[in-house]
Amino acid sequence: MKQIEIQTFSYQINPDLELKIDNLSVNRGDKIGLIGNNGSGKTTLLHLLAQKISLEIPSVQHYLSVTLVKQFKDGFDDKSGGEKTQRYLQEAFKQDSVWLLDEPTTHLDSRHVEWVEKQVLTHHEGVVVVSHDRHFLNQVCNKIWFLKDGEITVYKGNYQSFLTQYEEQERRHKEDYDIYQREKKELEQAIRVKKQQANGAMSVPKNKKQAGEKVGISKPYYAKKQKKLDKSAKALETRLSQLERVEAPKKEKSLTMETSLSHMSGDHIMIRGMDVSAEINHQVLFYDSNFYIKNREKVAIVGDNGVGKTTLLKMMLDKESSIKVSPSIEFGYFSQEVDLLDDNETVLENVLSSMRDYNQTLARTVLARMQFFDRDIEKPVSVLSGGECVKVTLAKLLLSDINTLVLDEPTNYLDIEAMRALEELLQAFEGTVIFVSHDREFINSVATKLLIIENKKINMFEGRLSDYKASKVVKNKSKEKDSLLVIETKISEVLGKLCIEPSEELEQEFQSLITQKMSYKKTHKN
Repeated sequence: MKQIEIQTFSYQINPDLELKIDNLSVNRGDKIGLIGNNGSGKTTLLHLLAQKISLEIPSVQHYLSVTLVKQFKDGFDDKSGGEKTQRYLQEAFKQDSVWLLDEPTTHLDSRHVEWVEKQVLTHHEGVVVVSHDRHFLNQVCNKIWFLKDGEITVYKGNYQSFLTQYEEQERRHKEDYDIYQREKKELEQAIRVKKQQANGAMSVPKNKKQAGEKVGISKPYYAKKQKKLDKSAKALETRLSQLERVEAPKKEKSLTMETSLSHMSGDHIMIRGMDVSAEINHQVLFYDSNFYIKNREKVAIVGDNGVGKTTLLKMMLDKESSIKVSPSIEFGYFSQEVDLLDDNETVLENVLSSMRDYNQTLARTVLARMQFFDRDIEKPVSVLSGGECVKVTLAKLLLSDINTLVLDEPTNYLDIEAMRALEELLQAFEGTVIFVSHDREFINSVATKLLIIENKKINMFEGRLSDYKASKVVKNKSKEKDSLLVIETKISEVLGKLCIEPSEELEQEFQSLITQKMSYKKTHKN
């Protein structure tokens, strides 16, 4: 059943981008992920669907009320970003309407992201969600709207299903390009041969000259031959001009970004925390914790909202007394407030201004990874969207004369392509990376070590997030076995006593333990 119907319309977002939407609908039970690069018009489209932006010819029809949760939340100034998001979502989730959600998981820890997932999955009406959290899109979506160059392509399934289909399209594109190139080269070679033959057609062969054949008598024959060859060459040129052009697939250069510590082995400890403690407003965040970070490690700081992840980052940057920082370290810091750019300079000028060797080729390569091509790099920063500013800031930091990156929520407002590019860039960075993020796919792809803030302690885990989660499952199962073993041991003890000296009290305890065992097995049967 249709709940929002979108007829064909166009909407000019800016001089370079026009939305051209062709007959879409949001149906009951749809869980639609709206994805696309930063600046592609996703937020504008959500506002058009919500009828917050008017069209010259009304083309969006509502058959059910609509609730829009905006990307940037006003109010609740005394609350953190995550708490603001939770407040807005709590109000939205009370509405029996179509939900239009713009980046609903931003600033949320994994526990609250799972809460959002559950709310979306159990909502009976339609949902359209803009998100760059790939794990979230895989969990909740049954349809993907891919917005590119102002047009929507619809894919069935979740994000992974979209990616499989899209990569298959890219593979076929490469095959089509290879076939096009081969046919083009064959035709060009054939044209060259025909033209060479035509040019030599008027020359009388040496053996005929030696036989005394008169040149004048032979001219009509060779002229006719030349004309025929010219005609063949033109036919081939026509075929070449009619050959359907296939654009070359984009190729990415491999990257290695050396730092001043690239020569140093990975065994050197660059940061060591000893008896690290912190509190805010007399509330203890963590205490008496020890950890270390080695050169070239990629370290994610993880934990629920409010446990002190950003506080720990700032303690490292401020080189507090409990945290020993190597004098060789040169920090580059990305905060949640993007403030490292000069609005009056272009994208390229901003990046080049902090580079050690002013390497334009490397700067252009990194910017291309972040989807800044050709004219884009000549734009002044003042005209960029929030997500685009984040991408330029990250490119600037990665290419700065630093050797240790400290990133606080670098993936907020990044599109999926930019997030995947950032993963590759951080993997290519030969320095140390310390970051806070709630994006599970990003953490698992980049981090080789975790600092986990939990129960007011900072604990180290050597390995990826997936390894840590797997170890927790094993640990929990081990605890379950231990708990069951305790119950069974008590049953054996009470049964032994009953055999020697039966009593009403022991019988009641025995029956109670049997009930506990059955209940425990039922609860932990999986």
